[in-house]
Amino acid sequence: MEWSNGRKMDAYISAELGRRYGEYKADSKDSRSKAIIDFILQTEIAPDVDVKPEKLDPDFKVFATRQIRLFVFSGHDSLSSTICYIYHLLSKNVEAMRKAIEEHDLVFGRQVDGSELLKTKPHLANDLPYTTAVIKETLRHFHAASSSRQGYTGVNLYDEQGTACPANHTVCFTDRVGMHYAPKYWVRPEEFLPERWLVDPGHEL
Repeated sequence: MEWSNGRKMDAYISAELGRRYGEYKADSKDSRSKAIIDFILQTEIAPDVDVKPEKLDPDFKVFATRQIRLFVFSGHDSLSSTICYIYHLLSKNVEAMRKAIEEHDLVFGRQVDGSELLKTKPHLANDLPYTTAVIKETLRHFHAASSSRQGYTGVNLYDEQGTACPANHTVCFTDRVGMHYAPKYWVRPEEFLPERWLVDPGHEL
């Protein structure tokens, strides 16, 4: 199934690359698109080049397809999933939602489109400490991605008691769920508490 889905994605992205390249080749100097696919094309073939290849180089096309796939999964999917989890947790924690709304009203105003305002004044994102804390606390509960490392002969991992665990011929994962819910590291770990990211060192949280 994964192999089949991969082929479908490759075919779709490859066809879209070809289509967008045709448009780019015809009118590259007037292109103002900020889509990732257009940035990739502009990096490979500068807009001011007068004579452009009839077709994209096959090796570049394969490389670009892989990069776009990575961008879709590592950028778009993780971000959209995190947004869903933020809404979910705020819906379950009314006081946290009230504070987040209050902060947005204070920074952006109640009648202003915040996204449009941020385009002209991106520094305003620095004035949202509670919103930032909400994002951090959401990622503590629902981390957006995982990570693994190849183990090598002669490399050991050590537990808290100092016991050596040989990493050769293994794939090592970080136990994020165990760490993020461990009472040893977090006060009231099961609760959604954005405030834990705002208190001073030495505070109970």
